[in-house]
Amino acid sequence: MKNFHWQAAVLAFVLTLGIAMGVIYVRRQPFYHEPLLNQIKNLDFVEEVKLEPEQKVVIISLQAVDNLAETYQALKQQINTVLGPEYRLELKDKRNGDLQEAYLAVHLLLYEAQQRGNYGEISQKIAQVLEAYHLEKHILLVDEENIYLQIQNKNAYLYEIIARRQEKEGEHA
Repeated sequence: MKNFHWQAAVLAFVLTLGIAMGVIYVRRQPFYHEPLLNQIKNLDFVEEVKLEPEQKVVIISLQAVDNLAETYQALKQQINTVLGPEYRLELKDKRNGDLQEAYLAVHLLLYEAQQRGNYGEISQKIAQVLEAYHLEKHILLVDEENIYLQIQNKNAYLYEIIARRQEKEGEHA
């Protein structure tokens, strides 16, 4: 310990801390996120994009889309590439009371499918339930990560995304 240089150690610590804080500062600045936000805003199906860095969430208002799963995964990929996987994607739709009522009629079936994995059976049941609402369109899609429900009627549309696997406390994906 005779040859240990405390001044060099303290200087190295202060420099490392300063660089780390500088990186955090730059990542929180609006100009860092602007290219991503502009790129997303320029997509045909996007109405509005909002970034809330404190909550680590990107909120995107969508127009009606043909395939919610593809749209969600493409947007999530862009966000993860620039901001990192710690940011959450939240989609806003244009639901109305009728669509909300239709969703409430089938939401338990969606969660049953999440738990049991019986997507084919549940898809048929959902179609039967939603038939009574005389909707223009409804689509149920499933990928490795999520269950996607799209319901559309006239100018209103509802998007619901349910994670296929819920993490238990202390568990990380």
